[in-house]
Amino acid sequence: MVKSSRKRPAPGDPDYKTPTQLRNARKRKKAKKEKRIPSSETQHPDPGDPSLRYLSNPTAAPTVQRAISFFKKHKKTFDVTVGPLTGWRTVSKLAVRSLSGVLHIGLFAPGSHDVLEIPECQAHHPRINSAIQVIRKECRKASIKPFDEKTGKGSLKHIAINIERSTGTQQVTLVWNDAIKEDKKSSNLQKLCETIIRTSRSGDKRLKLHSLWVHFSKSNKHSNSIFDRGGKWEKVYGEAMVVEYLPIDGCPTVPLHFPPQVFRQANLDAFANIVVKIRHWLQSHRTSHCVELYGGVGTIGLHLADLCDSFVSSDENPFNKNCFEKTVSLLATTKYRSVIYESKNAIDMTRSLAFRQAEAVVVDPPRKGLDSEVVEALCAQEKLQTLVYVSCGFDAFTRDFECLTHEGSWRLEHAEGHVLFPGSDAIETIAFFSRQS
Repeated sequence: MVKSSRKRPAPGDPDYKTPTQLRNARKRKKAKKEKRIPSSETQHPDPGDPSLRYLSNPTAAPTVQRAISFFKKHKKTFDVTVGPLTGWRTVSKLAVRSLSGVLHIGLFAPGSHDVLEIPECQAHHPRINSAIQVIRKECRKASIKPFDEKTGKGSLKHIAINIERSTGTQQVTLVWNDAIKEDKKSSNLQKLCETIIRTSRSGDKRLKLHSLWVHFSKSNKHSNSIFDRGGKWEKVYGEAMVVEYLPIDGCPTVPLHFPPQVFRQANLDAFANIVVKIRHWLQSHRTSHCVELYGGVGTIGLHLADLCDSFVSSDENPFNKNCFEKTVSLLATTKYRSVIYESKNAIDMTRSLAFRQAEAVVVDPPRKGLDSEVVEALCAQEKLQTLVYVSCGFDAFTRDFECLTHEGSWRLEHAEGHVLFPGSDAIETIAFFSRQS
């Protein structure tokens, strides 16, 4: 057999594709071969917006139904809570691409990287829709070149918007192609930023900036990450962090801090219900020492720390620690004097003294679920008596569940679901485990 002498394209070559692009291409090829039979459960209240497919009946989404069946098989009830159906999304990351030579801002259409504009998206906080309306107009007026994934050329890749709920102001991030080199004084980027700031200051009710940021993305091809860790950040205007509060009775008021570089729940109103449930569980299962893995800026942990004698939160994102410690510095109660933050990934944290001393662990991993080494550590650490698992990826949760309970290490006590993204095929699961005797 003669091997082909053709070399695989390298990063930077015109025909180079990332593993993500190759995987998506295979999926699209497979989908074309399959005959698609519409499900009787499929809802189409807004055929133009793929994120609202199940909006008329969120619990009919396939993942929600699978979750209900899964816990029924394990002889557990699984109540599902659905919050407000519209206006809940206060965080949005939208792609910027060209369609027929015109700049468009929106979501990728299912199975493609064609941008679908959603000017009056029902899920968006109205201040996101109004901001996009202004920014789209100014980008087109300034002849900003959208990013082209095939060539790696073009300036503007994405736009990210966070809303500060108490003020209605918009934290805007322009994700700029770092490969574009321009004279800073005359660059299209500087002109665009000046125009956006000027519009905000003009009294235009559609745009009231909290801050304006630029993230210089080094990735020359498409990837699933909007922000890349190696890219530079620049604050052009406004405050450094959005401040948010979760209304939780009986808990100290916690000012959470969110610069654009950190993860923030898109539906904080609904997520507050999850935090309340965890807080009530820990109150009834008294614990002295608690560790949080995948803790972010402390959205969950800082609403639990006052219940424990010691609390250690952790996450690998280097931007999180400053946010966490800024919040702690503003909390006057002595209960927070023993609160610590570790800038470590979850695997490294399971090797720490704090983990070995913990009686309770709270985990809130990304969609891929727990690292296998973390699962092993949770099963091996016998001092642990309580495990709280918050999951945004149900397939990963079922895998981790089998591993945690397989050898009798952990027993499921209670589970429930929260639909944080009404209309999407997704569910947030909270599961409470206790150590088997």
